Amino acid sequence: MARLTKRLTAVKVQGLKAKGLHADGDGLYLKITATGSKSWIYRFTIAGRTRDMGLGKYPEIGLSGARIAVQSLKEKGGDPIEAKALKRLAAQNATAESARVALTFSEACERYLANKLAGYRNAKHRQQWTNTLTAYAVPIIGGKAALTLSRRDILAVLMQPHRKAKQPVEAPLWLGLPETASRLRGRVEKVIDFAAAHEGVEDHLNPARLDGALKMLLPDRPVAPEQHFPAISIADAPAFMRNLQPKESLSARALKFLIYTVTRSGDVRGARWSEVDAGRTLWTIPAERMKVKSKTQPHRVPLSAPAHDLLTSQPRIAGCDLIFPSMQGKPLSDMALSELMRGSKFTAAPPYQDRKPTPHGWRSTFKDWARENTRAPADVVELCLAHKNPDDVERAYGRSDLLELRRELMDAWAAFCDAGGNIVTLRKFA
Repeated sequence: MARLTKRLTAVKVQGLKAKGLHADGDGLYLKITATGSKSWIYRFTIAGRTRDMGLGKYPEIGLSGARIAVQSLKEKGGDPIEAKALKRLAAQNATAESARVALTFSEACERYLANKLAGYRNAKHRQQWTNTLTAYAVPIIGGKAALTLSRRDILAVLMQPHRKAKQPVEAPLWLGLPETASRLRGRVEKVIDFAAAHEGVEDHLNPARLDGALKMLLPDRPVAPEQHFPAISIADAPAFMRNLQPKESLSARALKFLIYTVTRSGDVRGARWSEVDAGRTLWTIPAERMKVKSKTQPHRVPLSAPAHDLLTSQPRIAGCDLIFPSMQGKPLSDMALSELMRGSKFTAAPPYQDRKPTPHGWRSTFKDWARENTRAPADVVELCLAHKNPDDVERAYGRSDLLELRRELMDAWAAFCDAGGNIVTLRKFA
């Protein structure tokens, strides 16, 4: 006959000090460690395997409480350790689900902007990101859970009534400000993708994605006429330079340098002395300052004699690396160069003859001049403008930047700008 286990009592549990396991029956044990701490153990056998499950410390859990816990586990059956693990996992999933739903679009915007905007180098671009989201998206969907937004919500954002300045009639944002609306849609899409990644939700169907369904729901836009930067005509270029040459303001000198180098306004306004070689014959624009973000190589600009002379006479400000710094030691504003063009007596070449030419338009003037008045190969002209070759194969194999050929062309361009308009004599480029 099996010997019955002598049950513990509350007094005995309190007085026990011997290290080890002290049985109470039904698989309940009082465990005493070498340090004297006491806890309850439930020992059970399942599938031929003996396992121990902790029930809690003594005296937080007394003898009666431990017995009740064991009785409850026996009634439930199965493996209580596995059941506890599954319960913990379910609680974690419930917590994650609750946190996911609680992340509103407005909160997702704040986190996305905090994490991602630092990667955008252009301060204006960063500001535009923030402005479009806070002005058009947050007021409509900001309080909704980011990952519960539907296409209907996205349509409410893109089709919200908008009134342009000085126009009494409202129009949907998608039609009234198409470029802004398109950028807004893309930015909303990125914020929702960020929310899904942040909450660990895979394969989330983003309602802002411009797939077939959203395209079908959005109205078609009328095709807008193609717009280009108004440019000065080839015939007017030398006369414009004659009027500009006597002007010695910083913005005038920067504009002259832009014309001689046919680079972008931002490249010139951000130009640094450290980018120009000692002989003032080569200006190397780092890849990170170029408009084409996919460029991994710097853009080398051969400097013609007039460009060289302009840099040689340009005063250098102590402690400032910028070639054309403002009074505050920062790059000039784009408006500083644009105002010089607007203030001139010249109008743009057709079809924009009713408008003033722009600094960027000089790139178009140069390209037309090179095509009409030189034998320069097209790829040489495009490299002068730092344009990316759209043909992947040609770009992969044509790795030379044709510097010396470009130098000859840039010398001819500078001579034309300063020559007084005789463009016939410039057909000698080989």
